[in-house]
Amino acid sequence: MLSRLRSFWQGLWERSAFEHEMDEELRFHLEARMGDLVRSGLSREEAARRARIEFGGVEAYQDRCREARGLHLVDDLGNDLRHGLRMLAKSPGFTAVAILTLALGIGANTAIFSVVNAVLLRPLPFVHPEQLVQIFQTLPEQGVTDAGVSYPNFTDWSQQSKGFEEIAALRQKTFALTGNGEPSYVDGATVTSSLFPLLGVQPIFGRTFLPADDQADASPVVVLGEGLWRRQFGADPALVGKTILLDKQSFTVVGILPASFRFPFQNPPAQVWIPLLEDLDFKDLFQKRAGHYLNTVVGRLKPGISFERGTAELVTVANRLALTYPDANRGWGVRLVPLQRQLVGDVRIALWALLGAVGLVLLIACANVASVLLARTVVRAREMSIRTALGASRGRLIRQLLTESVVLGGAGGVVGLLVAYWGVRSLAALIPNDIPRIHEFRVDAWVLGFTLLVSLLASFVFGLTPALHSASMDLHDALKEGGRGTGESRKSKNARRVLVAAEVALAVVLLIGAGLLLRSFARLQQVNPGFEPENVLIATLSLPQSQYSKPEHWTAFYDQLLDRLKSQPGVLNAAAALPLPPTGSGFSLGFQIKGQPPQRAGGDYSADYSAISPDYFQTMQIPILRGRFFTVRDTAAAPKVCAISEAFARRYFPNDDPLGKQLIFGYREQVPRQIVAVVGNVKQTSLTAPGGPEMYVPYSQNAWWAMGLVVRTTGDPAAFSTVLREVVGGLDKDLPIADIQPLTQVFHESMAPPRFRTLLLAIFGATALLLATAGIYGVISYDVGQRTHEIGIRMALGAQRSDVLRLGLAEGISPALVGLCVGLAAAWFATRLLSSLLFEVDANDLTTFAAAAVLLAAVAFLACYIPARRAVRIDPMVALRYE
Repeated sequence: MLSRLRSFWQGLWERSAFEHEMDEELRFHLEARMGDLVRSGLSREEAARRARIEFGGVEAYQDRCREARGLHLVDDLGNDLRHGLRMLAKSPGFTAVAILTLALGIGANTAIFSVVNAVLLRPLPFVHPEQLVQIFQTLPEQGVTDAGVSYPNFTDWSQQSKGFEEIAALRQKTFALTGNGEPSYVDGATVTSSLFPLLGVQPIFGRTFLPADDQADASPVVVLGEGLWRRQFGADPALVGKTILLDKQSFTVVGILPASFRFPFQNPPAQVWIPLLEDLDFKDLFQKRAGHYLNTVVGRLKPGISFERGTAELVTVANRLALTYPDANRGWGVRLVPLQRQLVGDVRIALWALLGAVGLVLLIACANVASVLLARTVVRAREMSIRTALGASRGRLIRQLLTESVVLGGAGGVVGLLVAYWGVRSLAALIPNDIPRIHEFRVDAWVLGFTLLVSLLASFVFGLTPALHSASMDLHDALKEGGRGTGESRKSKNARRVLVAAEVALAVVLLIGAGLLLRSFARLQQVNPGFEPENVLIATLSLPQSQYSKPEHWTAFYDQLLDRLKSQPGVLNAAAALPLPPTGSGFSLGFQIKGQPPQRAGGDYSADYSAISPDYFQTMQIPILRGRFFTVRDTAAAPKVCAISEAFARRYFPNDDPLGKQLIFGYREQVPRQIVAVVGNVKQTSLTAPGGPEMYVPYSQNAWWAMGLVVRTTGDPAAFSTVLREVVGGLDKDLPIADIQPLTQVFHESMAPPRFRTLLLAIFGATALLLATAGIYGVISYDVGQRTHEIGIRMALGAQRSDVLRLGLAEGISPALVGLCVGLAAAWFATRLLSSLLFEVDANDLTTFAAAAVLLAAVAFLACYIPARRAVRIDPMVALRYE
């Protein structure tokens, strides 16, 4: 193989030389013939024309000569590549360190870009995804921007808006699948028939829903996902047309959707879909226009209809509904958001911040390699001067040195790709599950192209400055310096100091960003959720309404279940609630205060709502500030009561005692409820959300079919999971139980997103600090080596060791301080981009800035001190003989 390559390059060289000789000979004969024609009396122009006619093959031949010259350029490039490989092979230590440094930066960038590409850049896997939007109802007076819509309003939107091909609605739902093995919960959704045509989804068997399936009296039908079909039903194609049991209700399977279909906002992905009006959980609401229970509405704009025009048209429809149905729609508007933008939400800021941070790491790596290459220009000064003396142009030298940089960057890219594959696997274990589209995260052709581009850009960044410096050397000075073997020029030293300052500045920005996220995460871990999560086991139950159809059935089941749980050994207490913190849905209800006017004409106040069993506050250890606990005597037949949170009392009763006051709320019946307790604030939806107004009612007075279970144990709560399953199975063997886990695990998972970005940015900051330290140390070490002779002379002439130490320190501290000042100024503006990711920490927190500055200054001093200390210990006699 090597001999063939050698023959190929030799053939190119010989062909180039032959073509050059033939070109010169042809020109000689052409000019001779022109001279003869001019002497015969023709003008020079006419002579040139006739000569070209006589030599008719000249143009074609010149084309072949130009081609030969192009091949000669290819040959030059091959020579440059061979020379670059030889030079890198002569310095294996430098080459290995440079490649590993670049590989670290390129690999980290590739790994993070693979996430950014999957989540932010790759289009949604639907037909013409740019036409898809999500639609919300808004109430500007109360700052509501993302409310759902009622089914009657949704129907009017679909019928009256002409700028949309389709509008679809859905609700996420969990189904109890029974009658086919062990009972289990399956993630799914209730949808309108327009959803699948809107997204362009085709089933692999059967069909999707038809408009007739949207009728209230239609036969119950279901569409299954391919994953569930294969896992639970053995991929039986004959399943289409058969019935299955969902929530103890019979549904006919009409289609199977491909496994590649995943609707946004559903994680884990849905595997079961039924028509919206078949959802028994909300059958009482479908005729009520005032609700906002359809929390996901998507639309597809018609071709040629702009986003602005579609918004304006739907606003017109909303205004028309406000006039027609003022009690339900007065003050409510609509808002459209492109579906992909809504999907990524706040994740966009975090991912771009991480990509920017890892980009800074790569720049620091490039500055490090560029600094070393600049130092090598002194060693190669004589080589460059000889090449110049032999006729090499400045451009030729730059091309040669950039070719070497490309070789180095290419090798770094190849190794970086291996680092990226390892990084992708590591990220997969760290990335929170709630990041959208994370299942599409992989190294694909786009990521490989990004790696190639980054490698080339890195080669240019770290290779340009040394190449320009080497090519601009003064020939006379370079030959003299090379002959003496002495130090580098002042221009080269200044360039390396600038690079060190740049490294320090970039490292400061990264360290401060990492410090802010670390402080934010520490504050988040110190948040008081309002209850005690230790030794608590939680789970979720949903009673099928086909079997448990009335509120008294629900209450009786949960009363019996809680009594059995409390009697188990090792159980301190047990309760039920909907929703459960800290990841509750934040179920918001409107209410009025009896005896006070509404907040606005036709409007109510609003607060989060929870239905709880009597022992819930005791089980969760939520403190009662005033009043009494709920008791078993607060039944459906007893006077209606409620409890409120401290935040509720401060907002709506700032100057009054709320105990004894009455609230009117509820979606089933509007009845007054007396406030009997004020309890502590609870982080109901997340640890970062402020504790808002909260209302609690006894679940027996406003029963639900689905509830969360809370069991406080004396020991490890995870060990009680089996007992919980046995107790539930003893009441209903076909009833599955979901989400059994310790409450502390819920907290751990809820902090996964901030933990992920904090960990990565901390790693990038530490890497930046390490690279900057190596850069400073390298500059001082190289200076000490180059100035050994000078140091010997100074010490021989009486210089004190302290003077030499100060000289060495000044060489590194000066650019480090400059970089520190520039980095602090840059961080002051850059960290504002992190504001939305911080919790109770200001983006310009002075403590973090000061800590980062002190840390980097101390590390920079240490990196300067070690080589400077080595210079002090040099023997003057040895230094004077040093060459």
